[in-house]
Amino acid sequence: MLEALIQSGSAYRVDLALSFVVLLVASYIARLVSHRQRYAKFPLHIDKSNPKQMLLSGFAKYKNAFHINTAIGKDIILSADYANELKSDPHLDFAKAILPTLLTHLSTFHHIEEAGKNQVLTETIRSKLSRLPEWHEIPIKETIVKIVARMSSRVFLGEELCRNEEWLRITAEYTINLFIAVNELMTWPTYVRPIVQWFLPPCQRLRQQVADARRLIQPVIDARHAENDELRRQGKPLKQHEDAIAWLDEKSGGRSFDAAIAQLSLSFVSIHTTTDLRTQALYDICANPRELDTTALYQMKLLDSVIKESQRIKPAGLLSMKRYVKESITLSDGLVVPKGTSISISSHVHWDESVYPEPNKFDGYRFLKMKGDREKDRMANLVATSPEHLGFGHGVHACPGRFFAADEIKILLCHILLKYDFRLTEKSNTTPYMMPGGAYMANSTQIEIRRRKEEIAL
Repeated sequence: MLEALIQSGSAYRVDLALSFVVLLVASYIARLVSHRQRYAKFPLHIDKSNPKQMLLSGFAKYKNAFHINTAIGKDIILSADYANELKSDPHLDFAKAILPTLLTHLSTFHHIEEAGKNQVLTETIRSKLSRLPEWHEIPIKETIVKIVARMSSRVFLGEELCRNEEWLRITAEYTINLFIAVNELMTWPTYVRPIVQWFLPPCQRLRQQVADARRLIQPVIDARHAENDELRRQGKPLKQHEDAIAWLDEKSGGRSFDAAIAQLSLSFVSIHTTTDLRTQALYDICANPRELDTTALYQMKLLDSVIKESQRIKPAGLLSMKRYVKESITLSDGLVVPKGTSISISSHVHWDESVYPEPNKFDGYRFLKMKGDREKDRMANLVATSPEHLGFGHGVHACPGRFFAADEIKILLCHILLKYDFRLTEKSNTTPYMMPGGAYMANSTQIEIRRRKEEIAL
């Protein structure tokens, strides 16, 4: 009887397991069918030539929308005509659409998702790299000295200490404390200075800073030596560092030197002199707006137009405004975008002849000529976003750092244009490297340049 019960129990467990498997398979099939049905009303478009041609052929065949199969699932591709309707729709989720494309479900890429959840980065980009519309005060010299200290420390000290807040404080304050200590000590008679120096607070602070500098720097040097000793023992190449610590170590040739004093000396001769010059220059610009005001970069209208035209012809993202649909949306023409789907706006409008005459021709004056036009002026500036130009996206998730990027690009181009002659060569590869959803300049692209005497000194 016991044996019969055991056999009966085993059969029950087998039946239960089989039932579970059947339910699991049925659930998967139901979800798969439901998922496919969401996209079924949008025709499937297949074009394996390249991403740009896929968009052009898709909208030549289907006017406003179609769907494609991608490596991570299906995606509804919508015409830019819908961009304004969708740009700030609360039923759309940016992160839920983007994170799967970065494989954040895999442990290797979990940090990307965590970074995406951290609002500090987003808030920093929006507040620091965008242009705040309101006037606000900042302690300019204090701000610049921190920036210069950080930049200098990256070169002088390398990666280990350039972000160390204690070291940055020491380098920023050392020179000031040095001058204060000297000035106070000089108020005392010469014969008592050797004694007074041990009791004056500025002198005490200065000695403490030197001690702190040694405490911070020596472990870095010791760790580097230990690492290279181990590599040498294993017969492996030694690790090279490109910073002043390594340079001093190399030039010492085994002779002893005080790395902390050397670093403080470098700080002494560089940080505050650079800070002072930058602060003075910025002050002069602010005090003389008619000579050169802070909108000078924005007034480079032709350069602005040329950059925007380059971005029009080859946007990095062939698809823009990627979103996950949290709730079904009915668009103005009656098109329903179902809940649970992924959508993107096509950038094929960049090559639409009805929007841009001779769209395949590079015209550096194209956007310059739009300025002042009642209908087109809104899209003429490089940082402007619109359904007709999606280089920086559009709507609530348009690139928040585009203002910083635009100024940075203009500064770089100004230096190149003024200081160098350049030309293409037979080896120049102007064909963009195509990949799903994007087009990028090929890594092998080469040009020839030569230094020339600039007409304007930068």
